[in-house]
Amino acid sequence: QAMPKASLADTESVVVPPAAVKRKHQLLPSIPPNRGLLDLIPKKVSIASTSAPLLAVCHTHQRHGILKMQLRLKGKSAAWSNVISCECTVRDHGHTYVVGFVLEHGHGWYDRTQVLTLVPRFLLINALDDHALDVLMDESTSTSATLERHAQLPWHFAHAHHRNTIRIRFAAPGWVWSGALHLHTTGDQTLRLRNTVDRTTYLIRISIKLEGPQYRIVFRSSTNVPPYRIENFSLETIRVHQSRVRISDILLPHQTCEYTWDEPLKPHLLVVDMLPSQADDNSRPIRIGVFSMDDIATFPTKSLAVEVRADGPTRVLRLTDVMTPFPRPPMGKKEPAGCPVVEFQLKLHSVSVSLVDSKPSELVYVSWNTVAFQATWTEHMAQLALHVSVHSMQIDNQVRTTRYPVLLNFTNSPALDATIVRETTYTSIEFLRYVNVMLQPMHWRIDGTLINQLAAMFVSPEDVQHNTAPTREDRVRDFDASIVGLLGVPRETTVSKKLYFEKFELAPIQASLSFATSSSSTTASSSNTYTTNAVQVAGVRQILQAAGKTLTKIHNAPLHWRALRWQHMFVPRETMLNQMSLHYQHEAYRQAYVLLGSVDVLGNPVKVWHNLRGGLESFVWEPLRGWQESPQAFGFGLVKGTSLLFRAFVYAVLDFNTRIASSMLLGLSDACHRIDTYTGYPVAKTFYQDIAQGASGVVVGTYSSYLSNSIDDRVSPMHSYDVQGWSGILPGVLAGMLGLVLKPLRGFTQGLVNTTTTLRDGIQHDTQAYVMRMRPPRYIDPRTHLLTSYSYVHASGEDIKYGIVQARHEDYVGHIMSAERHGCLLVTKHRVLSLQVHLHPHHSVTYTISWEVLSDDLIVVAYCSPETIVLYHKPSDIADLAVPTQVITLPPTQALSVYYMLQQMTPTSLNQTDRSQLNVHFVDKCR
Repeated sequence: QAMPKASLADTESVVVPPAAVKRKHQLLPSIPPNRGLLDLIPKKVSIASTSAPLLAVCHTHQRHGILKMQLRLKGKSAAWSNVISCECTVRDHGHTYVVGFVLEHGHGWYDRTQVLTLVPRFLLINALDDHALDVLMDESTSTSATLERHAQLPWHFAHAHHRNTIRIRFAAPGWVWSGALHLHTTGDQTLRLRNTVDRTTYLIRISIKLEGPQYRIVFRSSTNVPPYRIENFSLETIRVHQSRVRISDILLPHQTCEYTWDEPLKPHLLVVDMLPSQADDNSRPIRIGVFSMDDIATFPTKSLAVEVRADGPTRVLRLTDVMTPFPRPPMGKKEPAGCPVVEFQLKLHSVSVSLVDSKPSELVYVSWNTVAFQATWTEHMAQLALHVSVHSMQIDNQVRTTRYPVLLNFTNSPALDATIVRETTYTSIEFLRYVNVMLQPMHWRIDGTLINQLAAMFVSPEDVQHNTAPTREDRVRDFDASIVGLLGVPRETTVSKKLYFEKFELAPIQASLSFATSSSSTTASSSNTYTTNAVQVAGVRQILQAAGKTLTKIHNAPLHWRALRWQHMFVPRETMLNQMSLHYQHEAYRQAYVLLGSVDVLGNPVKVWHNLRGGLESFVWEPLRGWQESPQAFGFGLVKGTSLLFRAFVYAVLDFNTRIASSMLLGLSDACHRIDTYTGYPVAKTFYQDIAQGASGVVVGTYSSYLSNSIDDRVSPMHSYDVQGWSGILPGVLAGMLGLVLKPLRGFTQGLVNTTTTLRDGIQHDTQAYVMRMRPPRYIDPRTHLLTSYSYVHASGEDIKYGIVQARHEDYVGHIMSAERHGCLLVTKHRVLSLQVHLHPHHSVTYTISWEVLSDDLIVVAYCSPETIVLYHKPSDIADLAVPTQVITLPPTQALSVYYMLQQMTPTSLNQTDRSQLNVHFVDKCR
């Protein structure tokens, strides 16, 4: 692989052997680690003598850069193994050894070195506290080994076609071999060990887990949760045994016993026989039947009533007399076992979390309203019930330039309702009697700009490159950490509890998904110099980004995940998470066509069909409803249905064209923004400006002077020549030609979108898309970068100021809202603005400017009355002799505040004067 990280001096001093030279076969480790190749690490055990088997290694195809490993035992007579894959088979005089390997990267100095660790294929671990085990590996040769308490035993099967099965027993007199256990079957199993001397039995748990190429077989003690239980509630004597197994158990009347399969590899069927009731009766036993204990069911028989039921994670086979059938449980809701003795309730009005990056700037604001939590314990703490309810939940996108201010919101209440009932009497498992989670339909509106900023926030930074070379101790520490691999995995000390769900239900999830990338996401790059942007013009990456914005715009894709329900499920935690992941992945793949049909570049066929379906339903339903009343009503219904169908058709056509044009506009805007950054033009606002800027980017002469007022560095070829010399002429011409094509196309597309949007909203406006943030984004001073307590008034003013282009980069002083007049008075350091507030959703802009006065134009500020402030400012025309005024009428409590706000204004030309005080005369006539 690659060489380890080293300085230039170290690299020059290393003599690299020629690629064609083949290394000699050596014992492990065969290759020194400082060459950066594969490090072969043997297992960490002490070798008793030199005659013990060691592995030799060779590699081939080094000239082609391909490394293939082959192994053999020490000695020239041994044959080479097959090329290493997940496991390799080493042959020696008729014996076969299966060896696994782990290939992973090292740590620190060796992070570019791949370490190959040879491990045994099977590792037996005895986690019992008071018993040693005898393990029978091969029944034909009676090969066995003793596994002491808390000991580990690596094992290699010596036959190529071995079944990989073992049998176990306690290393004590009287214990016999158990049933065969297959080592390639991962999961948890239970084996029954029998003692023929004192007739005792023991249930031992076996966990088989695949970690890399190695199977880990762990033997643990029994628990109070047997897999099966047989209950004989009849007056007969019962004999039970596994199908095709001669070992049997006898149950007397009203006797129970814990049970598991004696031979796990044979059919899991239980044979039940009824023995004669009298001791001197020599008649043959009566066969009751053969039953499967994995399925919950009732089996009607002539002699006894047989039922398989679930008692937690234990399957119970219950036998009763036919005269006393099983009582039917009452219909209705099951009452909890025991009355509650402890009840805890907690109710929070609201909980909110704000996510701020390192700039710092606020990205996400999450709010939960009316959060209720309830916990109940029954008598003796046998059962714990938890209930969580969230009335409403919303996640806001706090990026100011986003097109989707709300990331997630729910349509109904409560947004989240979860109930969990847990049994605490089981110590070895997690017994969850009831789990129910319900989510209301939700709307996801995802902005690609927010995703990029969150990814940049959570991605770990690159490793810091130190100028100083690492010491010998650092290299030794990194080497020791690199060779640990799978051999350094700690022993099995803690046991992960399995989960049992008596009833588990996740309600269906309904979501409406919208995705787009804001066209203003590239504004951050506008501050770069012309030198850096000149290299990026017409790059493949920029073209793909512009095309991606067009192709990935999705609007209201209706997604539906079906419910996930389990009953009587007993699985490990990893298996449960894997099944949940597979379920929701399958549901997501099943709805891929819905996402494709909701792409705006295709016209959003899903929404087109939704609009036309409503018109067709009205066209059919309205005449039918009128036919039931009278012939005249039928005529009116026909006219109404036809008009609604025509309206739906026109709306669908306009919406179809609007969505195609708007998705194309995103990509065109992004491409034109990069060209504007390169050429230095301001962003065009009209179709004619697009044509002028596009033409002036290529044409050099009198026309460019006429269109752009001065050639200067505005023309792409000339600007490229100023920045990059003669080598920049060709990129400049290319940028100008792209602008000549893309800018008029962008202007035409913008006009088409505005026209079709106006006509579409005139027919039927989409008011569901109008959602608001819970609160304005947090304001963080860009000069100090300090987080302060959140101020709703200050944040609201900053949000209003950001929507006004002229005042966006000025310091905020204050603002006053007037609900009666639907107006707002905004005061910044350099201007006073009177804004008109538009609350209806069809307005694209919330605030429009009614009038504004700059601080340099102010002459006198007169506080005439407790409700009136008059601003005297310079006229716009020098020849005008009258002094214009602006009268501000406010309530008495707000007028005085505005008067003090105006006194905090400063002139805009601070660099031209030595004083920063405003040359304005303030008159207070109310004193």
